[in-house]
Amino acid sequence: MTLQHFFSMGGYARYVWPCYGLVIGLLLVNWWLPLRRKRYIIKMLARRMAYLDKEALAKERQGE
Repeated sequence: MTLQHFFSMGGYARYVWPCYGLVIGLLLVNWWLPLRRKRYIIKMLARRMAYLDKEALAKERQGE
């Protein structure tokens, strides 16, 4: 078996290699989207905590 024969997949290469590419692409998307969502959630929580800290500090200054 030669390397060329392996890559030609017995004449089915035009069906097999795009499927491999699709699977790899989907795996990368399934890895990337949760990371992006996690970063977004962390950023939003940090903004919310900063806002709440400023609000609490303002209340303390008013003497409440």
